[in-house]
Amino acid sequence: MTAPAPDAPVDFATLGQVVHEEILRLRAEEQEIVHRESEIQTMLARRRFPNRNEILGKRYYPEHLGAPKESPKDLPPATAPNSSSKVISINHVSEPKMPHVPRPGLINRISEDWGTQEGKVALLALSLRDLGKRYSVSHSSISENPFFRQKIQPLRQRTKNAHRTANWIEKNAPSRS
Repeated sequence: MTAPAPDAPVDFATLGQVVHEEILRLRAEEQEIVHRESEIQTMLARRRFPNRNEILGKRYYPEHLGAPKESPKDLPPATAPNSSSKVISINHVSEPKMPHVPRPGLINRISEDWGTQEGKVALLALSLRDLGKRYSVSHSSISENPFFRQKIQPLRQRTKNAHRTANWIEKNAPSRS
């Protein structure tokens, strides 16, 4: 449905100016809301942590203002009402993980099972944890096994997607009763 054409020509410049002013007004209102919210949050933080400068020490003051540079371990523990008495310690960052070395014989056992029908069914249907129990290794050893990754994992993904699709079709099919 369209509006009928007006009798007088439309002044697009005036119309554009009105829209522009409305956008500026709305933006100013949004900025005012953000400003008020910021003031409220600042007020709540000051009310909640009235002695924050005593807690933080002088570490947040710039050095050019004369405050000495302090490390966090030199500062007193936090004494805010909601602070925990539990000491927080930062552990050493763990070193990079060593590359995976396949377990000896696992590739042969998996490839032998892959050669039989029962083994194929187990390798495609069982979860990695169940496969790990079957081969007496961890599930990560199986998932990082090169033979499993190259041959079996792509087929597992395809069959998983096919099962999901079949289940979805069955669930959403109209009833035939």
